[in-house]
Amino acid sequence: FFYGLRSLTIHHHLALITSSRRELIELTHSEAIRSSPFFNIFANINLRPFTPIEARELVANSLADTPITFAESDIELLFRLAGLHPYFLQAASHCLFEAYSKNLADDARRDFLQKEFRAQAAPHFADYWHHCDAEGKIILTILALLEQGRKNAERSFASQLHELYTRSRRTLSQLEKRSLVIPKGDGFALLNSAFAEWILNEAGAEQIISSHEPPTLAHALQRALEPESVSTSPASTNQNTSAPPLSSSYPVGLTAREVEILRLVASGMSDSQVATQLFLSPRTVSTHLQSIYGKLGVNSRNAATRLAVEYGLL
Repeated sequence: FFYGLRSLTIHHHLALITSSRRELIELTHSEAIRSSPFFNIFANINLRPFTPIEARELVANSLADTPITFAESDIELLFRLAGLHPYFLQAASHCLFEAYSKNLADDARRDFLQKEFRAQAAPHFADYWHHCDAEGKIILTILALLEQGRKNAERSFASQLHELYTRSRRTLSQLEKRSLVIPKGDGFALLNSAFAEWILNEAGAEQIISSHEPPTLAHALQRALEPESVSTSPASTNQNTSAPPLSSSYPVGLTAREVEILRLVASGMSDSQVATQLFLSPRTVSTHLQSIYGKLGVNSRNAATRLAVEYGLL
């Protein structure tokens, strides 16, 4: 099927547009399509959040044929809760429209909007969180704490957190591609305030702030963002003694864990075999592998193996 589509595209100028939540390089190497170079003919375009003008146009156009007009204060609350993400903006607008349809008073209307929207958004936030690696979760938590810090945390604490998250530009770039963070000033912010609240509740960070222990948290986050240390699991003690020792510094920013996985993949192991060897889940191995491909600028195991040899990692 995929070979047929590729042929139609190349020889008959058929234009195709696909949509996915996963990177093309990850799709190319998925089990379902690994035997076909179908996605090699595509360019990757990341859909971005609306601009403020586009967001207002969405709201205005959707209300055009109705007798309802949102108050400016409600629109500002709408944007604060949902941000400029198209899906969340539509969901929040629907909740606000329902509140207006019920003829609720101002305070009741806003309470309704916030309660209903949070209930609708929570499963999506949980899914985003579930599909983030450990460093992604750390960065998201830092940004949530920075948002909260503008209200009640000490300035020194906010400064510490800002220094921590600016050290992880690669992770921030990946989160931006997923629209989980957006550029703000000289840094980044979460996609909306509701996501920040969800993260604080999910991670229990509200209790950390209220118990006046920001230095402890900052130090924990700093340790988590340091280069990955060598695994001391039984799997890492069974390495070929002829292989170079794991170092804290590798080419193109590879981590110790990524080099460990790259060596096993280069030996001919499948994702499942690597997962068993390192006591990881296959999904975790796949995530590491995509990161390896991205850093090496390749899209296949053979190419990654070749560069690993050139870099002297095998």
